[in-house]
Amino acid sequence: MRTESEHRFLSSEVHCGLQAFELLRDEWSSAVARAHAPSLFVTPVFTELSWQHFSRPGDEPWIVTVRDAAGTLVGLLPLALCVEVRHRFQMKVLRHIGAWSGDRPGVLHLVDAWQVWQAALSALLRRQPDWHQLDLREIDVQELPAAAMLQAVGHLSVQARLDTYSGVLPITGTWDDYFRSRSKNTRQAYRRSERLLQEACPEGLHIEVHDAADTVSGAFERYIAIERLGWKSGAKVGLWADPREADFHRSLLPRLAQIGQASVWMLRSGTRDIAGLVRLRQGSTTYERYSTYDPEYARCSPGTWLCMEAVRQLFGTDCTRSDALGLHEPLANRPAIGAWYDIEQRTCRLVATREIHGLRLYRQLRGVPASRWQQVGVGVGAAAVATALTVMN
Repeated sequence: MRTESEHRFLSSEVHCGLQAFELLRDEWSSAVARAHAPSLFVTPVFTELSWQHFSRPGDEPWIVTVRDAAGTLVGLLPLALCVEVRHRFQMKVLRHIGAWSGDRPGVLHLVDAWQVWQAALSALLRRQPDWHQLDLREIDVQELPAAAMLQAVGHLSVQARLDTYSGVLPITGTWDDYFRSRSKNTRQAYRRSERLLQEACPEGLHIEVHDAADTVSGAFERYIAIERLGWKSGAKVGLWADPREADFHRSLLPRLAQIGQASVWMLRSGTRDIAGLVRLRQGSTTYERYSTYDPEYARCSPGTWLCMEAVRQLFGTDCTRSDALGLHEPLANRPAIGAWYDIEQRTCRLVATREIHGLRLYRQLRGVPASRWQQVGVGVGAAAVATALTVMN
């Protein structure tokens, strides 16, 4: 099932159902290959595996395609229509599939990103009777004008707020020049970390890089084992804490390693693993996705040291950018990352909710005790109030 809409010289369609993956896979892959700096988290491999591991019964793929006048695919927005029960009311929410286990998925675009957003949103607005809320997370701030288009629709309540942060480091020049550009405290901390690690590891330090499909899986299991040792174990956070997340990476890493887009780095002392890094890649961009360390070596900062050694090896290669992902606070609050990454990239969360029965009434009654509803001449059922609360919350 699909709908079509026109926006200037671009046409857009919503492809619904699992068959959309099969229908679009080849064309989608071709578009990724032609795009300039596409996000890994909007590629067909990442999106399909995300769907397989994180979708729930009742969810449905909604993949929006954008084409130029010649019919060539120039944009794509992979969404999932998810049924969520809030206050006993079933909400149909559109979410980005790539955000389930990715960062800043945005849209795949071969023309201006804003044009693709406009065309894609036009297609979704034509399908308004089929959804209640559009919840787009981790949109680059420069793409926020999408909110203006949604705000122009009278029966949509639109909210936009800051969401996540990431550190971006352009890879230019040499490591030595870059290192000299760091603050004196940062350089001293790096050398101190290396010295402490050498003292704590008399058997010697060495780094293993597992980037082949037949070894990356075993390295990932070793990474998980380190993660279980640290504070994340008690807090029940991290890759190992969610079986879906761990299984997703068990499927993803070998697939990406086959095409040179995934590696697991292990810092070892003799035969002991003391720190790990999961790195992904798309084009000339590397994503420093996850890192962990053995808490026994915490005073040596092995996680940060390993990450920067990995970044060090990017200089002199065809890599042009390193992204440190997954931050929920500004770089100023994360000095271990902010000291090394020069650019803070912010994202926003854009939520557009349809006006549905009970919402306007709830707004009128908000702040009025239920005991006074009859006094103000309003009779309302519990279902209507629940519906309104669903939208407001």
